[in-house]
Amino acid sequence: MAKKTVKKEKTVVCGKDHRYNGWTNYETWALALWIDNDGEDSYWRERYVEAKDPENWAEHQREWVKKGTFTVDETAAGILAEEMKDAFEERMSEMLESASVSASMWADLLGAALSEVNWNEVASHYSEE
Repeated sequence: MAKKTVKKEKTVVCGKDHRYNGWTNYETWALALWIDNDGEDSYWRERYVEAKDPENWAEHQREWVKKGTFTVDETAAGILAEEMKDAFEERMSEMLESASVSASMWADLLGAALSEVNWNEVASHYSEE
């Protein structure tokens, strides 16, 4: 599967542009690329469709859309972003525990990389196409 990119606004930290291949940063691009190339993107696209259904929302999320605070797409992307973040953090924990490195430099570095992912950008990416 080919690499996909989405043009977004610039991310500038300490005067440096940290964008990578059209994504917020390298970590976000790498995660999305692996999801796409592993074929897991179809699962997340299905989850986005489910997240877009107001029947699956909490009452406060329905109110946000009703008041115009967020659009349906923004609400769905936010729901999916939280679900993706939780799923990948859980996978990370399981992988590190199975490798007996849950308290290590590697765990810290992997956790730091995941903390840099722009989950909303990745979730919004799966709303497209």
